Amino acid sequence: MTETHPAHRRRLAAAFGAVALLLAQGPALSQTPEEAATEKAQPRAVELTFTGAGGIELPGTLVLPAGEEGPFPGVLLLPGSGPTDRDGNQPPMLRTDLLRQIADDLASRGVASFRFDKRAAHANAGLWPRTPDEVAAFFAWDHFVQDAEAALRALGARGGIDASRVAVLGHSEGGLIALALADRMGKHAPPALVLAGTTGRRLDHVIRDQVDRLLPLQVPDAALRETIRKDLDRAIDSIRADRTIPADLHPALASLFNPSSLDVLYAYFTIEPAELASSYKGPVLVVQGKHDAQVTVDDDLPPLKAALIGRPGVATRIQLIENASHNFKKVGSPNEPGFAGPVAPEALGAIGDWLSETLKSPPATIDSD
Repeated sequence: MTETHPAHRRRLAAAFGAVALLLAQGPALSQTPEEAATEKAQPRAVELTFTGAGGIELPGTLVLPAGEEGPFPGVLLLPGSGPTDRDGNQPPMLRTDLLRQIADDLASRGVASFRFDKRAAHANAGLWPRTPDEVAAFFAWDHFVQDAEAALRALGARGGIDASRVAVLGHSEGGLIALALADRMGKHAPPALVLAGTTGRRLDHVIRDQVDRLLPLQVPDAALRETIRKDLDRAIDSIRADRTIPADLHPALASLFNPSSLDVLYAYFTIEPAELASSYKGPVLVVQGKHDAQVTVDDDLPPLKAALIGRPGVATRIQLIENASHNFKKVGSPNEPGFAGPVAPEALGAIGDWLSETLKSPPATIDSD
């Protein structure tokens, strides 16, 4: 087998990596009435912990709009893949602050939100088991979906929140979890969903396309590119067939096909997002960056759009954000990373306006029986 230079191997591993309180402070003694009024006008962020699948305690941040009025509509914010934390970051290397910025914007519009450190986030490393079998079970796909359901219920049960007006926003993999959660909850599903950078294709197709786009940039040797492509197909087929990972894959694929992620990978390669979307009975907003290189407008959006608009009598809105990356940051092309900086105002406006309007009054009961 043709081997890569160590530096190339490191770049490949990075490229194919998982496709990734406000502390209460008393007023100052010298605070003026004007300063006090300004402080009271700020959103309130408080720590909220809930019990997830298997009895683990997961921490998060509840952000309430300014003022004492309520109850407020609420939104559960779900991050993307990998060890992503409540803010949408994978510290210390990757920082987007996507979910934190969305939460702050929603609060300014009178909508509460809750976001939490998923079990895979490094902040929860103390909860991780040590043996391979226990690790694989701990990171099972169903646990991520059950955690999301527990978080949704914790948000709805919080004082000041109208439990009948609690939606779910999922980014990237979080959108797939949102769809799986709605399917799991049936007629008790959340009254609305926001799918941000979420594909309508099965994720094995998405990963194949992502690798095909990356390989020419990372691997100059044509024979080696073909070896990696064949190993990728072999690994996907093996996981779909009997949930096993071949032992002799090229090292460049090691970070993607980690045994601890086997159950999640099986879900990626078997769950059909468009089918889940077509069976959901509530209104949906799809937000998509036009320069998203991970979930593309041309390949990944059409099946999701078709599934949603094919639902009779159910509202669907598709919002494309110009010059926006997968993390909704302004970029000049899909080749730019698009991690840092502010979230595009158009994305915040699309999400905030739609949720404010959709959640302004209690919805009709969703009946999926």
